[in-house]
Amino acid sequence: MNAPKIGLERQNLTARISGQLAEELMAGDFMPGQPLVLREVAERFGVSQTPVREALLQLVSEGALAMSPSKSIFVPEVSRALVNELRELRILLECYAARSASQRITPAMITKLKQIHGRMRTAMQERKTREILVLNKQFHMTLYTQADMPTTVVMIRQLWMRMSPYLNYLYKPNFPDPNLVKDGHPHEVVIEGLEKADPDLVQKGVEQDLRYLQQHLADNLDAIFPSDM
Repeated sequence: MNAPKIGLERQNLTARISGQLAEELMAGDFMPGQPLVLREVAERFGVSQTPVREALLQLVSEGALAMSPSKSIFVPEVSRALVNELRELRILLECYAARSASQRITPAMITKLKQIHGRMRTAMQERKTREILVLNKQFHMTLYTQADMPTTVVMIRQLWMRMSPYLNYLYKPNFPDPNLVKDGHPHEVVIEGLEKADPDLVQKGVEQDLRYLQQHLADNLDAIFPSDM
């Protein structure tokens, strides 16, 4: 009777570790090409290497991490073509979720989105990269979860895990600030659309946000990986 219980406990532990690492990938806590050493990750979580290995392999299977021929695991790097592909996939899925969310969201959740964006604008002014990325993720995921479309949100999260490590580069001193949009931040367009119950305006804001940020990233890939192009 103990064996199934032990297996279930390890399964739950693996899920918690993979979930935490996924959140960190989405928040840009890892850089492209950064290795994840099994022993170091296990020590950090205070667990044995077995559930960590299973968690890392799960993220490899989802494309969030990559494995070398020598079995080392690392954050994958991307090409300009893949940046463009991921951008278009994100636009399709995130606009779909945002339109649905606009028809379900409550005034209280709109207020919450305003608060998140307000904190993000402050972080942008202070160039606090990690805080910007965390709050940006929180804004988008809070919006999309209002759509009550869990399968779509899972797919969106997988795409975020692929792209978010690269967003660190957008806040480096040698790159212009991608958030100082002349006509205001796209999040403000999203909020306006939600307040007006206008799904077209919500979609416009989400698409503008994704196209602006990821085009800026694609335009700077030569500087990030000059040998890749």
